Amino acid sequence: MPISFRFSFIAALGLALALMAPPELEANDRIVAAVNGDIITERQLDNRVNSLVRSRRAGGAARAEIRRRVLDALIEQELVAQEARRKGVFVSEADVKGAIDMIKKENKINDAQLRAGLAYSGITLEAFKQDIAAEILKSKVLGSQIMSRIVVTDKEVLAFLRGEGPNLDSPPLAGTAPGGSEEKGTAAAGTETKKGPASLSEYGEEARNNARLQLERYKMQQRYIAWMADLKSKAVIRISL
Repeated sequence: MPISFRFSFIAALGLALALMAPPELEANDRIVAAVNGDIITERQLDNRVNSLVRSRRAGGAARAEIRRRVLDALIEQELVAQEARRKGVFVSEADVKGAIDMIKKENKINDAQLRAGLAYSGITLEAFKQDIAAEILKSKVLGSQIMSRIVVTDKEVLAFLRGEGPNLDSPPLAGTAPGGSEEKGTAAAGTETKKGPASLSEYGEEARNNARLQLERYKMQQRYIAWMADLKSKAVIRISL
């Protein structure tokens, strides 16, 4: 059976990011995108697409759609890498090792079980390390700009527990300000929401903490979408698929 890695650093697409120098164009390869002059090659794109397909993380999407999504993710990751270089942010081997140790501890597995779980999902250990390094890098770059400014109030926690908060099953809207009116009343149309207790103290500590964590992640994703949209608007991006 596959191992379900409970680790917030792992991105949905699980794409690796080149953290060192931008790739060089090799023979029989071509440029599919340029981001502020840094290139993304077709070989990079195909490697990521093939890895995604092998790991069964692409669902039933057509290959053309997978390529489009993967290229967009690679462009975003390149923008993050450029911001990291501009700010002098880097990821050390100790950072990656610490993250992997946390994953093993949370899942109560050893090295052999980790490798087996990755192999079952069609992911190599090296690609897994690159995935984690990429997400740690993003977390470090975003830390001061996004994460430190996220606040979840008790009122928001109570609304969420009562089914009146944001619908976390739907992707957040780009440019939506956390805590704004767009977050209220997001229950699906035509469905009846069962109200819970009217006081936050009537909920257990675990429920309150879990709700707060989910809302923090939701707000962080909203902030990331807006931040990335701003980066893209200022970047020179050329695509040649």
